[in-house]
Amino acid sequence: MNLEQWKITPETITYTGKPVFKASWLSGEPDFENITGLFWHEENSGSADDTLLIFDFEWMNGAPDLAVFEELMESAISALDEWISAHF
Repeated sequence: MNLEQWKITPETITYTGKPVFKASWLSGEPDFENITGLFWHEENSGSADDTLLIFDFEWMNGAPDLAVFEELMESAISALDEWISAHF
């Protein structure tokens, strides 16, 4: 994976490849009641503490189709896992 295309902060994740997007992310037990619009979540270990949630997407060139979105989110989860491992 090319991590150079991912810019991650403690609150946001940005993908600079195509399709370009910026989104918010959280780790831990998600509160889905407050999430509106498109989101992605991954329960890595089955523990609520390990769930990653990506939401509030801002697409720079329009949202991709579902297949591209799913592939992109798998890469995003991997990038977040690596970033978290390096920072905590």
